[in-house]
Amino acid sequence: MNTAPRLALVEDDPTQRHIVVEYLARHGLRPAAFGSGAEFRRAATEALPDLALLDVHLREA
Repeated sequence: MNTAPRLALVEDDPTQRHIVVEYLARHGLRPAAFGSGAEFRRAATEALPDLALLDVHLREA
């Protein structure tokens, strides 16, 4: 069983999302990436992460 912390990254810029996910995974964390708040909300109903990192400048309303 993997006990590494589960992190959710909500970032609408695909390049930034990729960079951060790769960094987190390299450091032993289990990142899950989402391109919008709506995607994250749908996924969070099934499994809550230990920590959520949110882009404070998301383009969605």
